[in-house]
Amino acid sequence: MNIIEKIQTKIEENCDTPFEIRYSLKNNLYDIDFISGDSAMPVCDVFFEHLNQNGVVEQIGSLNFYSEDEGINGTNNWDLAKLADKPKFFFKNLKKLIFPLNTNNHNRMIITGNDDYEEKGVIGQVIQKMPVLEYLQMPSAPASNFFEHKISINHLILQTGFAHQNFIENLAKTNNLEHLETLEFWDYSEFYMENYEQYCTPIDAYIQLFGSTHLPKLRKITLYNTLLNQENQQKLQSLPLYLQLENF
Repeated sequence: MNIIEKIQTKIEENCDTPFEIRYSLKNNLYDIDFISGDSAMPVCDVFFEHLNQNGVVEQIGSLNFYSEDEGINGTNNWDLAKLADKPKFFFKNLKKLIFPLNTNNHNRMIITGNDDYEEKGVIGQVIQKMPVLEYLQMPSAPASNFFEHKISINHLILQTGFAHQNFIENLAKTNNLEHLETLEFWDYSEFYMENYEQYCTPIDAYIQLFGSTHLPKLRKITLYNTLLNQENQQKLQSLPLYLQLENF
């Protein structure tokens, strides 16, 4: 029985939620797909609890999480509080971290921090455990603490979730994402909400981002569900960040 199979056995002993762990070994590092057959929690908590057993965490190169379209009150939350409590540089070799995005699922996928609905800075806390992370995909926008330290990320895919948390404005101001090459950002998408536009990222924030010169390697930006109209987009085309892009 290898290390991953030992963790799988421990989870089975401590959780009734159906799940599956798929894995492959590349360059002495495990690429792990963790699939919950129900809502994201509590099986994910048990997984995080056992990750540091037998030194396996140092052998993980990528983590890809997935769960069925199940939840409570239309929400399927991935609570990362237990992961945020791990020591700094816990995942010292992790290069890719993927959580599921929202497509046509009924239950909204979000990231939370010891809460049913709010992110509470947990993404920024988790990222500090991953000093060589290159690829990040999240269904919720991170809070401002995400930008407080140097980040090695090259490729970033984010959906807003229930709150944009001034992500675009904070990105425009930061000097800590100098390795970022591609950005995919989905603005607020709860179209059923009355006056949902008030929860979307303000147009001025996008103008501020495209006026930034702090993202020297950024070459591709893909935006979805923004309030930008054709006139706004034309204005962006005269700004410094747009001029360095190869794709927008």
